[in-house]
Amino acid sequence: MIRPIITSPHNVLRNGTVIVHEFQDAKLRKLVHDMRETMIHADGVGIAAPQIGSDLRIAIVAAPNEGERVIVNPKITRTSWRRWVMDEGCLSVPGTFGPVRRPWKITVRYHDTNGALHEEKVGGMLARVFQHEIDHLNGILFIDKAKK
Repeated sequence: MIRPIITSPHNVLRNGTVIVHEFQDAKLRKLVHDMRETMIHADGVGIAAPQIGSDLRIAIVAAPNEGERVIVNPKITRTSWRRWVMDEGCLSVPGTFGPVRRPWKITVRYHDTNGALHEEKVGGMLARVFQHEIDHLNGILFIDKAKK
């Protein structure tokens, strides 16, 4: 089901999220399904649970040509010293874009929807999308980091 996207300044975008403990859960699968449909409908490259009103620590990362990952309880464990600036936008801040400086590469640890633990080293656009969505899970919007 396509859900309405919560937009700034709604509080749910700033409250942070809670850790997921139950992975084999029909509610979790329904939430992920709805997130995916909503993201695709909005032509996004990622979406976090708070953007559709959930406080669970879940996001979908779907950078172009990189496949899709559902990330549960993600944590960035390492960042590169190299940074790069690129304009970002957000489904929750429609019509607004701004330059954000982020690490070029990151190492991220997360669970999938079955509870399996993954660790990935990613770079470029994929790293940017991971960081943007994890920021959402921490109550941070790209406009908090944008230079203009």
